Formats: sequence, structure tokens, C-alpha cells
Amino acid sequence: KCTCGDDYITCSNLPQLPQLNTGANVNQVTSFIVNNGLLTTIATNNLPPGLTKIYLNSLPLTSISDDALDTSAGTLQLLHITN
Repeated sequence: KCTCGDDYITCSNLPQLPQLNTGANVNQVTSFIVNNGLLTTIATNNLPPGLTKIYLNSLPLTSISDDALDTSAGTLQLLHITN
């Protein structure tokens, strides 16, 4: 399940990342938070562009694509990963 606010997307208990449709507000989304779940992979184009903060909490991540963060390369200030 994912919820959105003015500048964030929060998801919980996901088996995988869904297609995130941020529409016209895509440039306003600066934080992406995923809590718990079975998410093991973050692939190319799974994340919205222009993120400043990414929190990946309590996930069994095993793979992050080499270019998964490319769309936020110029803006990313914080990447927080816990297992």
C-alpha cells in the first residue's frame, strides 16, 4: 500500500515496487519511503525522479540496479537503508 502527500510517497509491506504514477506533481515529490515488506530489488525506473531523500527500512534488499538512482543523481542528499 502506498500513500502520497504534497512532497512524499510512503509505501508499506510491498512484495515489489508498483509503477508509481506521480503525474503532474512529479517534480514536487522529494521523499520516498518504503517500510517493511518483501522488496528485494530496485530496478531501473522504479523510483520517481528528483528525489532528495530515500528511506528503505526493514527490507531484504539484495539488488539495486546500477542506474536505479540516476534520475535523482543531481538532487539526492540522503539514502537510508536498513535491513
